[in-house]
Amino acid sequence: MAYDLLARRSALVALVVEDLERTPDGSATVLIRRSKTDPEGTGVPLYLAPDTLASLEAWLAAAGITTGLVFRALTTGGRVRARLSADAVARLFTQMAQAAGLSPHIPHPVSCDRSHFF
Repeated sequence: MAYDLLARRSALVALVVEDLERTPDGSATVLIRRSKTDPEGTGVPLYLAPDTLASLEAWLAAAGITTGLVFRALTTGGRVRARLSADAVARLFTQMAQAAGLSPHIPHPVSCDRSHFF
């Protein structure tokens, strides 16, 4: 989802199931309710590709999430807990980079917020 949405970590962890709108072609839009570039909270609908939506729906089904926050913390036993923090997302990205054999050190600041493209 981070790749499709080009959203900040804080926007990713704030996503709620109710802001996901599926389309007949198998894709979806997700409403980013508030971001650094939208402090008034007008909201911006962003596109999710069909393969990304399929992965998201697999996560929601496996976690038993039908409403509320999309991304939540997990206990070591695999139980779904409360909100996932933006810092936890950074740690997860670092772990994934290391597992892929990539450098976990990304120059700071790096921003892929969509507002930089418009």
